Amino acid sequence: MTTKSIFKSRTAAVAVITATAGLVACFNDSAAQFVRDHCAGILTTLGLLNLALRRVTHGRVQFFPDESGGS
Repeated sequence: MTTKSIFKSRTAAVAVITATAGLVACFNDSAAQFVRDHCAGILTTLGLLNLALRRVTHGRVQFFPDESGGS
């Protein structure tokens, strides 16, 4: 199975965006209110997006893959 860097993973990018949104909501009252008001839609969208990305992406993700092309 092929491997790729975590920095080339679209699924990991969605996780970073999700974590960043949560962090912003911790320190910004209007962002926190938006998350509270729309939590069901946000979670549903993120879940569907992650499922879709898992279906279209292939290969294992590693933090430090072997870039030499060897197996």
